[in-house]
Amino acid sequence: MTLNKKIIYSIFFMFLIYLIAQHNLIFMYFDDFGHASLSYGGAVEGVKGHEFSLSQLLEWGRWYYFNWGGRIVYYLMFLLPQLAISIHLFMFIQSLVIFAIIVYMYKLCLYYTKKDSSITSISVLIILYGLIPIEIMRDTVYWASASICYIWSLLPLVMTVYYFMIFSDSNYKMKLTNYVSIVILSFFAASSFEQSGAAILIFLVAYTIYLMFNKSKLNLKLLSVTIISAMVGISVQVFAPGNKIRMLVTDSEFANLSLTKKIINGVPNVLDLLFYQKSMWFLILLIVFVTLAYLKITKLAWGKWVIIIINSGIAVFLSKVYLQDVEFSLKIKFVLSMYLVAIIIFYFIMNGQFNMIPYVFMLIASIGCLVLSPNIQNRSIVYFIFILFVVIAVIIDNLLQDHGFKQYLMVSLITLGLFSLINTWTIFDGYYTNVDINRKNDKILENTSYNVGEIEVYKLPNSLYSNEVPYEEKYDVSYIEVWMKEYYNLKPDTKFNWK
Repeated sequence: MTLNKKIIYSIFFMFLIYLIAQHNLIFMYFDDFGHASLSYGGAVEGVKGHEFSLSQLLEWGRWYYFNWGGRIVYYLMFLLPQLAISIHLFMFIQSLVIFAIIVYMYKLCLYYTKKDSSITSISVLIILYGLIPIEIMRDTVYWASASICYIWSLLPLVMTVYYFMIFSDSNYKMKLTNYVSIVILSFFAASSFEQSGAAILIFLVAYTIYLMFNKSKLNLKLLSVTIISAMVGISVQVFAPGNKIRMLVTDSEFANLSLTKKIINGVPNVLDLLFYQKSMWFLILLIVFVTLAYLKITKLAWGKWVIIIINSGIAVFLSKVYLQDVEFSLKIKFVLSMYLVAIIIFYFIMNGQFNMIPYVFMLIASIGCLVLSPNIQNRSIVYFIFILFVVIAVIIDNLLQDHGFKQYLMVSLITLGLFSLINTWTIFDGYYTNVDINRKNDKILENTSYNVGEIEVYKLPNSLYSNEVPYEEKYDVSYIEVWMKEYYNLKPDTKFNWK
């Protein structure tokens, strides 16, 4: 084994240990209690606490699918059964899922850069993961009912992307197991929720076009089964009867708009999400490294100056927006978004990495599909951010092949690594601060009998490192407390005294 690979395995090992340790600090939040007790949307008859049978699980699933939404596959197979056993079981498995996501992103980086190992790629991927702010991590990664869609679906997505490209090589000898695996992966990549479904379908179509453009021999059988499986997965969630009912309940005005008007209304929301202040950092990094990449491949002196002036201006502008948390016009957002797409695609064309273009289209689809959503939550940006990791890592790896950039890039990466480490430690410490109270509350509630009228429970020391808590809800009735009573099998009129 080479020294490089030993270092890479060591980095992977340390990252896995961190993931397991961090996830061990996560507890039940918000509607996790409702899902684990099958009381989300209305209690299933016969369920006591968080113990239920398979038939009761399927009964809840039927209600959810026909009355609320199509994100049912992952809920029934992974979320509810694991939460019913233990949130710590769920989070332990999730730490392995995230580890596997980074592993396959690393494999994608190697595929695109044509290397068999790269300390740079794995380091950049982990650094970028560590830079995700608490406001996004708290509402996605560290909230089970959200992470099951936003995070878990990334694993079959990147696996499908990777294996579809490997299997599409005309020299690869396909076996039955290969077809079965790609069918399963593409289904799970598409069936979890809308962003993953749109992302994988666009990638499959775009990569097929790339193969045709490259005059490569198409494996029509592979192409057919993969796309059909993905479309079945998308159909399961998109055409769920509950989607229409939920939209009529939550936003009837949007539900009655024509497709054209929905798109027109949705574009500003997508642009606002793309330039969300808490994730602006990633766009700034993208612009900086793309600028350096253009300087490497642009031969004309005047062309380099044009790139430096324009991109530096954009980077400074976005940095000001990030630091001062100020809004700017939708027109500017639209122009900047189109410019970013153009410079990324043209860079990969000029650098001869044409196979990266389908991946870039997948990146665009992961956020662009939200134009049809009536209400976009800021947490939706996490899918785009994760997919962006590979783009940034590939660009940086390309740059480090030029010794003229190596010294400056190493300083930049070390600096980013320090910021990533500080952010990672701050989040770890924040959740660690809440551990004792979370455990204490859980023990109190687990040991409380059904007939107890009042219970003393304790507020978290730092609610920043927690999803929404009952004593901060903005509703007349605490939905979280209702779900908690179901989860811990308490009387509906039991009073929680938060101290």
